[in-house]
Amino acid sequence: MDQKFWIECWEKNLTGFDQSAPHPFLVNHFNKLNLHKGSLILAPLCGKSIDMIWLKDQGYKVLGIELSQKAIKAFFETHKISYKKEGAFYISKDISIFCGDFFSFNFSYFNIFAIYDRASLIALPELMRRDYYAKIKELTDKKTPWFLIKISYQTTQIVGPPFSIKDEEILAQFPAMKIDQKTKKMKKGQLRAAGAKSASSTLYIV
Repeated sequence: MDQKFWIECWEKNLTGFDQSAPHPFLVNHFNKLNLHKGSLILAPLCGKSIDMIWLKDQGYKVLGIELSQKAIKAFFETHKISYKKEGAFYISKDISIFCGDFFSFNFSYFNIFAIYDRASLIALPELMRRDYYAKIKELTDKKTPWFLIKISYQTTQIVGPPFSIKDEEILAQFPAMKIDQKTKKMKKGQLRAAGAKSASSTLYIV
């Protein structure tokens, strides 16, 4: 699974992962991070997620990272947000999105107060997740909290994305992470159609 795969998903409108409402975990539990208004929130592999709008509306600044130029333009156009383009950055008053590779992004120029991950980790196969964990550790080692939402499901049919990730994998990489919330329910649409028998969403905070 490479960059071309994700760019083609957007070009062909294969974006069943894109949601129309902010995630309930975000709405109900993000305040547990106790961040000041104006804090910069990192949204890796952000697509055109409406969660970025919710974060903005709560008074935060958002830095998204996304491979697809189409997704970035669609985000700003959908929400009627004016922006200017400087190099690979699409910049608005409260939300800026970098068009490029998350794994090569230099975070040292930004004062990031939290990482919001709704659909980044679960978009990656196991080998790529190892590199993703390493990149996240660059930030969490500096005491930056990681607000992670992941899914797990029972089936032998789904290959992913989204990928099912066991709690043990997360805790092996981040022993200090705590399960804050867990819901067990059948996912509609994509997972059910692919043969999932049961699925759960888990919120971790480190």
